[in-house]
Amino acid sequence: MSVARAVARARSILPVLVLLTLGCQATDAPRLPQDSDDGATRSVVRSLELGLTVEDLEASAASVRALAVAHDGSRVESASIRDESAELALRVPALELEAVRRELRALGEVERDEERSEDVTTQRVDVGARARSARAEEERLLAMLRDDTASLADVLAVEARLATVRERIELLEATEREIASRVELAHVHVRLSTRAAPPWARPLTTLGDAAELGVHAAAGLAVGLAAFVVAAAPVVALLLAALALVVLPRRALGRRRARARLATNGG
Repeated sequence: MSVARAVARARSILPVLVLLTLGCQATDAPRLPQDSDDGATRSVVRSLELGLTVEDLEASAASVRALAVAHDGSRVESASIRDESAELALRVPALELEAVRRELRALGEVERDEERSEDVTTQRVDVGARARSARAEEERLLAMLRDDTASLADVLAVEARLATVRERIELLEATEREIASRVELAHVHVRLSTRAAPPWARPLTTLGDAAELGVHAAAGLAVGLAAFVVAAAPVVALLLAALALVVLPRRALGRRRARARLATNGG
């Protein structure tokens, strides 16, 4: 009987030992070397910075939006329009980036055209391999849960490990989706600006701006003078008090001496 119990105990511990071994193998999944190139298609994240000088800011911004709608899969992520400039962020299919660039350049005078690229092939392959390894471990753990010979302690240990593995799978799959989105959709940042008109082209506006500037300058000067007076008042008062302490006694002494001379002469 003791031998039978030992055999049964060994059979109950064996799944846990297998579990720990598989978990370590999945966690330490080998990474592909950075410089490996097996001829597969590279995964490249592309972005474009474009600056344009346009005649009509509102119309050009509307054209950029229409352009994004015209290209299937494109979208406007953000748009900000001010008095003399506008900034729009687009996501466009990477395969259509050159066509989008040509259409955007036709909207105005090109001031800036800069493209950046980032090769994420190794990162994408590595994340995919880790996700596949984690899914395989999940299947093995599920198979262990279906084993009727496992003890309650073993089942609890497998379930705890399964929760950890599933959490890792969710994170890896989210990373896979994020990388795929960055590769498939290029980021395009468009800045639109208008050329400032010369002062003589809008005389009323120029005069109004000058008058407003003059009013602001006069108000600033008045406030500055008032602040100076308020700040200098204590110092001036102290100087006047000191001067009075020096001058008034001297004048009183001079008057007494004058009266004494008059009295002497009269006598």
